[in-house]
Amino acid sequence: MDETQTNNVIVLVLDSIRADHCSTYGYKRETTPELSAFAEDAYTFEHAYSTGSWTVPAHGSLFTGRLPTEHGAHADHKYLSQNADETLSGKLRKKGYHTACFSGNPWLTNEFGFDTGFDQIDHIRSKLPFDDAGDPRELNWYDNTFKTAYQAGQWILGDNPIKRTVNAVSLRLSNWTFPKGDRLNDVMIDWLDTDAGDDPFFLFANYMDGHEPYLLDEPYDKFLDETTGEELDINWNLGSLINPPKTDKTTIVDAYDSSLHYLDKTIGEFIAELNERGILDNTALVVLGDHGQCLGDHEYWGHGTFLYKELLHVPVIIRPPGGADESKRITRITSLTDVYDFILDLATGEFSPDQSTEVTRNAEIAACAESLGKHQDIAIPDDQYSTRGYRALYLPDVSGVHNLETDEYTLRSPDGSELQCDDREVELRNTEQELLDQMDRYEGKESERELEEKTRRQLEDLGYM
Repeated sequence: MDETQTNNVIVLVLDSIRADHCSTYGYKRETTPELSAFAEDAYTFEHAYSTGSWTVPAHGSLFTGRLPTEHGAHADHKYLSQNADETLSGKLRKKGYHTACFSGNPWLTNEFGFDTGFDQIDHIRSKLPFDDAGDPRELNWYDNTFKTAYQAGQWILGDNPIKRTVNAVSLRLSNWTFPKGDRLNDVMIDWLDTDAGDDPFFLFANYMDGHEPYLLDEPYDKFLDETTGEELDINWNLGSLINPPKTDKTTIVDAYDSSLHYLDKTIGEFIAELNERGILDNTALVVLGDHGQCLGDHEYWGHGTFLYKELLHVPVIIRPPGGADESKRITRITSLTDVYDFILDLATGEFSPDQSTEVTRNAEIAACAESLGKHQDIAIPDDQYSTRGYRALYLPDVSGVHNLETDEYTLRSPDGSELQCDDREVELRNTEQELLDQMDRYEGKESERELEEKTRRQLEDLGYM
C-alpha cells in the first residue's frame, strides 16, 4: 500500500433519480432535505450528465471512465467485459484498497461482469422474517405447477418448516422486487463494523428505491393522499409508448417524489452512521444518480433507449474527506466519465472539481451520452424508436441528439427549447466525429448468457423483460 493513499472512498448511487426532482437542485417540493444538508460542506455539480439512460451503460462508464461505445456494456451487449485493472475498483484494489459492492440492482452482479475488480460483491435482497431459515427465492418458481409445488414442499419440510412457511407466505404477500434503502444501510454498516479491515476501503452501493415499480404504502407515501389506490396502473419504459398509463400523471409523480423522499431519508441515516463512527474524517463520499426518469415527458414513462435531458441530468454531490470549507456549486457541465476521474483523485487527495477529464479535454466537449439499441426485450414498432440508437452531446450553450438511424439532429438550448441552426448542427456533427475518431471501440459480440431464474424474475419485475 502506497502510504500516500489514505482516504477511504464511498460511492452511493441513487438509481433512476433525476436532478430536477431534487429540492437540492431547486425542485418545488422538499424531496431531498438530507442531500441539501450533506451539500453544505460538499461540491454540488449543477449540470452533471450521465453517459447512458439506464443502468448498464451508465455504470459501465462510472466503472471505466469510458463511453458505452468504448466499454461495450449497452443494450446490444449487456455485459461489462473489462479487465479488473482497467476498472475503478480494480485500480483502487491494486493500490491496496479493500473493495466491496452492495446492490439490490440485478444488473450489477457477476452475471453481467460488474464484479470485476471487487473483492466482494453482494446482491442484497429484501429482508425476510427469518433470515436464518432459508430463502425461498433460491427456488425456481417458473417451472410447471406440479414441480413447483413439489420442490416448495420439499424445501419447507427440509428445515425449520414453520419459519420457512412464514418466509414463503411473506414473500407472496409483499413486493420484493428490490430491498428498501434501510436494508442496504444495515448490510453496509455491518460490513463497516466487522469486515472493512484496517486497509483503506472502496465501498460502492446502488439504492433502488427511486426505480419503478413504485410502492404506495409506508414509507413511500410522503406526497400521496388517502385517495391513492393500491398500485399504479402503468406500463413502464418502452411499453408506455404502446399503452399509456391509466393512472393520472399527478399520482405517478407523487409516487416518484415520495420514493425519492424516503431514499433521501435513508441516505441521511447512513451518513449519520458514518459520522457517529468518525469515518467521514478520512473518507470521500460521492452521492450521485446513474440516470434519470421520464414521468410523461416526451410521452414517455420510465428510462432507457432514449437520450432526453430528463434521463441524463443527474445529481452529483461530492464531499472530500473532512468536508469542503463551504458549500460549493460547480456550474460547468460534467460527465460520469469525470466522476470516474474524481473518485481516483479523491483517493489520493488531488481532487480538483473544476478540471475536465482526458476524454472531454481531447474532444473539446463537455458531455456525451450514447444509447446503442433497444434496452428492453419487448416488441414495439420500429417507427417508435431508432433501431441503431442515439448519441447526445452537451455543450454549455447547446445540446444535440443524433438519431443514428435517420441521421437527424435535434438541437436544444439550455432551457430545453428546440433550435433550428445549421451552423450549430455542423459544429456538433464535427465534434461528434472528432470524439469517435479518438475512441478505442469495443469490438466484442453479445453471446447468449444463461441467467439464474431469480435474476430473470427480478429483471421481469423491474420491466426489462
